[in-house]
Amino acid sequence: MISQFSFLILVVFLMGCNFGTSMSNVSTQIITMYSKHSQYFDPDTSYITSLLSISVLIGSMIGSMSVSVLLTKLSKKTVVISASFVACALNIAQVFPVSWIYLFIMRILFGIPSSIITTIGPSWLAELCDDSKRGIITTLYQVFVTFGIVISSLLLLAIGSDDKIWYISFIPPFYFYFLCGNMLLFL
Repeated sequence: MISQFSFLILVVFLMGCNFGTSMSNVSTQIITMYSKHSQYFDPDTSYITSLLSISVLIGSMIGSMSVSVLLTKLSKKTVVISASFVACALNIAQVFPVSWIYLFIMRILFGIPSSIITTIGPSWLAELCDDSKRGIITTLYQVFVTFGIVISSLLLLAIGSDDKIWYISFIPPFYFYFLCGNMLLFL
């Protein structure tokens, strides 16, 4: 039988990897590959590349600002589980190469639940621990965000310049969000 603390470490691992992979899985390389499969746009245009690069951060700001409103109406658990499953759906939506405007909008929308989980998750899980273990949970969260970025970077390295498999960079965030949402159902 797994202890509650071990379970919380597993959940914080998923939350950290969620954020790390979702913030770093759309590199300039992926934008270039995406452009080849969508209504063509020039990925060398710094305006478009910059907008696509910051779009998830715009969504993250919106998500962070919406947390207090959400928590007045719903429990932390409900908000984080819902955000996990919404993030799964929006992650899938990003894979369809429609146009750069579509990807821009999907990345903004995707940033919202991603940030909601990041804003609520670590502190909420720390509240569920003994006082002596709270710092461990929040520190591990930061370690796992970095680990998620490493996962994305290694995956982008593996994809290389093969523009037939660019969409693979969206698989880790999907699974991390999906597993996180499902595991939280048992908390």
